[in-house]
Amino acid sequence: MANRLAPLCALLLAPLGGTPQALTLDAVRIEGNEVTKERVITRELHLPLGTPITQAQLDEGLQAVRDLGLFQRVDGTLLEEQGRTVLQIQVEEKLYLLPIPRLDLKPEGDMMYGAELRLDNIGGLNQRVKLVYRNKRSLVDDLPMQRELELGYYYPYAFDTPFSLDLSTRMDRTIEISEPPAASEGTQYLRDYHQTHAKLGRWLDNEGPSRGWHLTTGLLHRQRDYEHLSGDLGIHRNSRAMALIGELSYQGVHDHYYFRSGHTYGYQLELGSPPLGSEYSYHRNQLYLRRYQPLSDDGHHSLHTQLKLGVANGMLFDDYAFSLGGADSLRGYAADENKGNAYLLLNLEYLHRIGGYPQLRGLAFTDIGRAYPTPNDLRRGGYKYSVGIGLRWKMQSFVNITLSTDYAYNVETGAGRTYFSTSGSF
Repeated sequence: MANRLAPLCALLLAPLGGTPQALTLDAVRIEGNEVTKERVITRELHLPLGTPITQAQLDEGLQAVRDLGLFQRVDGTLLEEQGRTVLQIQVEEKLYLLPIPRLDLKPEGDMMYGAELRLDNIGGLNQRVKLVYRNKRSLVDDLPMQRELELGYYYPYAFDTPFSLDLSTRMDRTIEISEPPAASEGTQYLRDYHQTHAKLGRWLDNEGPSRGWHLTTGLLHRQRDYEHLSGDLGIHRNSRAMALIGELSYQGVHDHYYFRSGHTYGYQLELGSPPLGSEYSYHRNQLYLRRYQPLSDDGHHSLHTQLKLGVANGMLFDDYAFSLGGADSLRGYAADENKGNAYLLLNLEYLHRIGGYPQLRGLAFTDIGRAYPTPNDLRRGGYKYSVGIGLRWKMQSFVNITLSTDYAYNVETGAGRTYFSTSGSF
């Protein structure tokens, strides 16, 4: 009969002096994975059998399984069975199908409604599909409805290789109205916008958990088509952009169920060029750093930091490369209110558990940033900033779902804005 041993650390201590000692692991047994394939778990665990391993390696392997975000609970116990050392892993899976109704009332008077369908861990291989349908309309003026359809697919370690696949397509249809000149009728066009990307990524270590350096490259296609409805002709034309895209990132964020720790940083490049079939020549560069720092051992309060810098050259669809404003960047400002070919953004959030509920956290935040016409203008300063408070409710039964609400106060204008989301700020 299996004899359950003391905690892992006790087994790995030398008999005298308490010095950590390597242990030979003979087998791994996984229980509770009704959907997830064993090879997905053992790949993240990354504990070779028959070779000496340490307590630190065991702890790191179990944390890597938690970092997948697929399980509500991951426990590990060492057992001795007939002279063999067995690591028994017990997991409790999350729900992998999530339909989400979407309703968002924006402070500027816009309403968005629709639905989102998320399929996680397809085939037990951590494949993800997201389908989003949105309708947008204004409640305060006569702007027509805008419809969006988005479909995304991601497959890490595709076909049991160190490569990842990332495919996405988005379609956007709206009526674009131009302001009429004096004594002239306004112009209306039906605008269709399509955006598709295909990315191939690779973990730079052939084996091991999904963290460390990751390189991605691919192609991005954008298309704008116009159909004239009324008014003067000649204002808009159909156009296409093709670009090479790439990203080099370091992934070092850990999932502790109700809070995160660690950091991630990287560089993103988008290069549009006529030899690729693009009608525009441009490049966009972005650097980012995100840090999640617990301020206590239990993670009940923590500090989250995001720093982003972007510079670009050339215009795409006769518009600037970057925009700030809204829930994802500079809260307290209207979406896309501040545009330019360079920007700097800093987001700071202090989070603290509320009452006895680890899944519920309150936060105080400040957003500081600005977009500029050219990279040379970055030295001008004059940053826009806001302060605010919010709530986060981590829904542990689902994969990567956090109900969020923020209230941001625009220090520049004295106005406030409220935001609701199914994810955190960053």
